[in-house]
Formats: sequence, C-alpha cells, structure tokens
Amino acid sequence: MGEELVLLIERIPCLRLVSLDSPLAHQAVQIAAHHRLRGADSVYVAVAQAFNTTLIALDAEMLERGADLVRTTTPLQWMEEQEIVR
Repeated sequence: MGEELVLLIERIPCLRLVSLDSPLAHQAVQIAAHHRLRGADSVYVAVAQAFNTTLIALDAEMLERGADLVRTTTPLQWMEEQEIVR
C-alpha cells in the first residue's frame, strides 16, 4: 500500500520532487546551524530558497526561523491569499 501511495504522489502534475544532493544538503546544514532549525526543517527551507518560492508549513518554529531566508506562510494563509478560502 505504501508503494502504491508513492506512485500516486509521483504522478501529481504540479508536484516537483527534489533530490537532496550534496550542495543542497550543505546549504541545509548552514541554515540549521545559523537559524537554529532542525535538520529536516532546514532542508525544506533550503529547497524553498533554492527555488525562490514560499515555504508553506504548519510548524511555528520553521515559519518563524525560516522567515529570515524565505517568505513563509501557513496553508490557510496561502489559501486565503489565493482566494481559495474566504
């Protein structure tokens, strides 16, 4: 069932999967060290930074500390901005 879910996720048209290569991992380490973020959280910030995009998350710490590097927002705030929710 898990493998089927991965295949479904990979087929989402607007989804872009990003490989964690050495340069991106190094950037994530720098972000973690300088912005006091957990390892996985720093990877999300590094990806948002690499693609010059908004980081959408529910984690308050990641939203606050990541905001020094990228624009951050919650899913609800993002949906309101897109006028998906009123």
